[in-house]
Amino acid sequence: MIPYHHWSQIYTSRLTSTIRLVGHSVNTHFHTYFPHVQSFLYALTPDTADMLLQAGAIYDCGLSQSELGQDPTKRFELIERYEVGMSTTLLRRGFSISTPFINRWGFGTPLVLDSNSTLGTELDDTICDIWYEDGVRNLTRTMNRSLRWWSNKDDEYYTNNKKSMRGNNDRENTFDYHQWDILPWEYYLFFKVSRLVPQDIQDTMHYNNLDLVDVDIVSNDPRRSSSEFWLRKTREFDSMQPLPWWNLLAMCLMCLGFYSKRTQVEMHLRFLRKQMMSKSGRDD
Repeated sequence: MIPYHHWSQIYTSRLTSTIRLVGHSVNTHFHTYFPHVQSFLYALTPDTADMLLQAGAIYDCGLSQSELGQDPTKRFELIERYEVGMSTTLLRRGFSISTPFINRWGFGTPLVLDSNSTLGTELDDTICDIWYEDGVRNLTRTMNRSLRWWSNKDDEYYTNNKKSMRGNNDRENTFDYHQWDILPWEYYLFFKVSRLVPQDIQDTMHYNNLDLVDVDIVSNDPRRSSSEFWLRKTREFDSMQPLPWWNLLAMCLMCLGFYSKRTQVEMHLRFLRKQMMSKSGRDD
């Protein structure tokens, strides 16, 4: 259980005299390396807001949401000046930015970045945003391996899809087998659905075609993904895993059965051959 009275405290409780901006997730790039809190959910103090207003990072762009959607130049100007600008202003002034648990290097643990941070420099502008299928599936690999989300009997999606999502044997009941699952919604607190919608969220929200313009619904199970990359990756992983002991035992018993059957057939043929030879001798 989260030890807070309200979900917002997950973010506000991390604000300090040095950590001035705390968001749900951090993107490391905007064309080049520019770590910044993504602006769909963030917390800051009033004095930090005043600082950002004076710096011009928070401002009235004078455009509606639909106008921004129709004008890519204005939209990218807003992203650079406002979303990237807030974090950049604070980092340049010696402050830090943070995220409580959406951390690509250790999902479930806090991440703090300052002007000296180099985390994410190995990424590029095409993979730095975690809210794509590759990003959210790779997040799962970095979390605590003791967690067993696929065994949660109270989770409606995993219960309804237990044939593929919950472990039916020892091999499937492992973290490694589920390491690329898209985690249940409650593990994220919020999920940015402008990139993709996981199937468990769709089962709850029932978005229609008007809601999901150019947004795909993606299975939580990588073995049901529409992405050929993830289908191939899971096939390769599955093919490299050793067979469970009961499968090996079944194969051994099957081989013994074939051998026993073959032995019985050979003995029967020898018996018939002897009978035919004996009969042939009497006839002579």
